[in-house]
Amino acid sequence: MAKPLKQWKSYTQQLQLLESRGMIVTDNAKALNYLERVGYYRLSGYWYPFRQIDVQASKAQNKPIRKNEFVQQSNFENIVDLLCTRQISQNPYPIRILLS
Repeated sequence: MAKPLKQWKSYTQQLQLLESRGMIVTDNAKALNYLERVGYYRLSGYWYPFRQIDVQASKAQNKPIRKNEFVQQSNFENIVDLLCTRQISQNPYPIRILLS
């Protein structure tokens, strides 16, 4: 049986959902900008490791199962930093720093 489709959410609603799950957002305007430009789905791969592990479900299924809640001190800015670091490290044209 197929999973039901998730209800559409505006960027503001997406940000509120993240905050309700424990994500710390210090600059709402900046966070909304990233949600609009990068997207919730793409960013979710970077915050996935910050989701709490459900110990009981993990034992029952013999594999790590993540909850929707974030571990304490999970910060949206840290997630964006991870994204930017990865983009820089995968740049096919390395940035050269000239020392004078």
